[in-house]
Parts: sequence; C-alpha cells; structure tokens
Amino acid sequence: MSIRRACELLGVNQATLRHWTDAGKVRAYVTPGGHRRYLEDDLRRLTDESRPAADSLSAAFMSTRERYEHLERRGGPAIPWFQELDEASRQRFRILGSSMLHLVNAYVIGSSKRDRERSLRDGCTVAAEYGQQAAHLGLSLRDAMQAFLFFRQPVLESVTRWLGDQPARGPGAAEALVRLNHFMDQVLLAMATAHEASSAQPERAS
Repeated sequence: MSIRRACELLGVNQATLRHWTDAGKVRAYVTPGGHRRYLEDDLRRLTDESRPAADSLSAAFMSTRERYEHLERRGGPAIPWFQELDEASRQRFRILGSSMLHLVNAYVIGSSKRDRERSLRDGCTVAAEYGQQAAHLGLSLRDAMQAFLFFRQPVLESVTRWLGDQPARGPGAAEALVRLNHFMDQVLLAMATAHEASSAQPERAS
C-alpha cells in the first residue's frame, strides 16, 4: 500500500513512518517511479509488536494516548477554538499528536545518540506541521501554544508516574526526564517558528 494509506492504518504521519523505515522497524519497497510501498502484514505486525509491557515507559505513553481518546469522546479539551474545528481538522491534529507520542517515546528511550537525533529531528518536523496547520486555520500563536501545553501536560504526568514506579531512581531515570524536557522544549520552538513563518507569508505577499 502507499505511504499515505500506511499512515492512515498506523495513525501516524509520513515523517514518523519514514523514521521507522529508516530505523529498520518496517520494510519499504520502492517502485520504479521512486514511491515507497508497504505490505499490510508488515504494518499490522509492527502495531502488534509495539504493544508495550505494563511496566515499561512505552506503557506510560500508551496511557497518555488513551487519555487523549477519552477527551475526544467527551468533545475535546475545554479550549473554545478547539470546539469549533471540523472533523477533518481534528483528524489532522489527532494524527500529528499520535506521531508526536511515538517520537517522544523513541527519543526518551533511544539507546543511541543517532537514533535520538533522528527522533528529535522528526519530532520538530511534526511540530512544524502542527504550527503551519494552526496558522492555516487562523489560530493565533497563543492559541496554538495553549493547545500544545494542554496536550503536553498528560505526557509529563505519565512520565512522572513512571519515574515514581521505578525501583531505584538511578541515572537512567534522571536522564529520561532530562531527555523528555529537551524534546518538548525543542518541538515547542519548532512549532512556534513554523507558525510565525506561515502567519507572515500573506503580509510578505501583500
């Protein structure tokens, strides 16, 4: 299937799927025209293998996703502009959020510097897309940051609980928190930069 259809199946955006492909987590076949194609069985196997153990950090991120889904069922966060979004716009934000959870998880638990750098780079790409989308919908930078901070808080709470459940608070736990804060800071800056650039385009054109 195409990369677009594969992303729909996995619930992530193209930057995340390319990240997984480059990391060797899923195979991609390149057509003579240079387009990536994926086997459905490989994608479903990937979703099965990514189901976390109950005591892992990945489980903490999974619980965060469940909280987001619960918010969606209740009509979304108590942010006025969010209530006015149509379903297509909500779906775009939903996919970006899912991708961000995958990438922050990969960054925090990444075993090599190269893998972490790739996760952070892709996270900034996703954040920039979020900023561009928010600007396109006419949201102010303040509104976009308000939503970002709203959805960031459950991630921080999940990791804090995970750290508290660890048998020993050694350097590994401390490093995880440092990585999480660094990732969140960088993607917030990427989102704000992209929003400002997108918002300024009509002014330059005029």
